Amino acid sequence: MGRPWRGDPRRRRRQCIDEGGAFRQQLCVQSDRRAGDRNHAQRRDAADRRRLRQGRAGPEVGLAERDLGRLLATLDPYLSDERFEFAEGEDVDGSAFAVIREAEGPGVIRAAPDGRWARISLGVHSSLEAVGLTAELSRRLAEAGISVNIVAGLRHDHLFVPWDRRNEAVALLRRN
Repeated sequence: MGRPWRGDPRRRRRQCIDEGGAFRQQLCVQSDRRAGDRNHAQRRDAADRRRLRQGRAGPEVGLAERDLGRLLATLDPYLSDERFEFAEGEDVDGSAFAVIREAEGPGVIRAAPDGRWARISLGVHSSLEAVGLTAELSRRLAEAGISVNIVAGLRHDHLFVPWDRRNEAVALLRRN
């Protein structure tokens, strides 16, 4: 086969069919999709860099990782020394780690001396648009029978695991 067509993918597909039949057409369609995904990622990253240079970037643009493989390779889990609890109510003293407003009323995650949960924060700056990270981390912990509650922050994800199994959870997260 000659050089692949640039430009119109329909024209390229027609060339593939003429030169190699239906099987070749399927390979060309798959190749087009892979190239399209790469091109989309390149355009998105270029746009992010442009916004950074122009000073129009939000707090997430240009710094956050989207690629699942790179995210998993650079998790850098950090175990907090504090115990945490999930409770009903407001953050009255401003010390809550997170406040979640639900239809039934506000809930708070806060440090507590007798809390049953440990917090593991991921050092990697993950994008809110990253696909599959929480699923993979949940799978790893679920296989070991460890309960996990994941809170996504703007820059980092935070996993709350039972206090008694915190070291085992960190070891599982560090496994690549």
